[in-house]
Amino acid sequence: MKLKTTRKILSVVSLLLSGSLFTGTLIADANATNISSVLGAKTFEVITDESAASQDTDYYKSDYDNLADLRENGHAVAAQVLEEGSVLLKNENGALPLSKGDKISLLGTASYDPVYGGTGSGTISVSDAVSFVTSMENAGLELNPTLKDLYTSEDWAQYKRGTEGQFGTTYLMIRDAAWSVVDAAAGSTLAEYGDAAIFTIGRVGGEGYDLNRGNSDGIDNNDGLGKDYLGLNENELSVLEGLKGSLRVGIFLQIDGLQRQTLGVRIIGIGQQRDHFLVIHIG
Repeated sequence: MKLKTTRKILSVVSLLLSGSLFTGTLIADANATNISSVLGAKTFEVITDESAASQDTDYYKSDYDNLADLRENGHAVAAQVLEEGSVLLKNENGALPLSKGDKISLLGTASYDPVYGGTGSGTISVSDAVSFVTSMENAGLELNPTLKDLYTSEDWAQYKRGTEGQFGTTYLMIRDAAWSVVDAAAGSTLAEYGDAAIFTIGRVGGEGYDLNRGNSDGIDNNDGLGKDYLGLNENELSVLEGLKGSLRVGIFLQIDGLQRQTLGVRIIGIGQQRDHFLVIHIG
């Protein structure tokens, strides 16, 4: 009887000691710097090598003498990547090239708010990025000012791509302005700026936003996976339908930051135009 009592006492004491040791270790680890300082214990030691002054410690040498040259080369490489990532898939009846002085109607929210990069670590600074508008105007094209004002206005901010839902269940929305909205606000200007109509489609993805299905406002192509973010939505389709009477129609398709996904964007209705071109860029 006495032996059993002793074993019980020892078990309880061992348990208490183990708990105290575990708790004490956590507290000591969290306050290691302060404890070492009070005890005067060294946590590191700096060793000076007498020959250090003559040693080359620049392990990763730059090919450039100054930051300006480095940035200039970076821009050149980025332009090369853009060129190599862009493919002209169609150019029916010589729709391209456009000529300097051509009057262009540029449509689609992505024409004025391009997809410059992906999400997460794919996010980049766009402070000095060149927009479609600037590029085209620098090339001598005359853009429809009414469309430019509309797509960049606060009233039309509701048509920009965005997200809905809460953290952890966020999903991407395509949106864009429907043809009925565009036609009512700027339809009377399309004939004057009718040398070509260019419609930009943009899709973004990356960390936290790999291909989402089910909650997007894309078209359900009946593949059992729900609405397709990579597909066109009703508003985009309506614009393509509304542009059928234009002389030249171009689509510039941007797919940036999408990872490990099957490219499922379906261009519907463009074949109805007499002259058209399709350019795709995957970043």
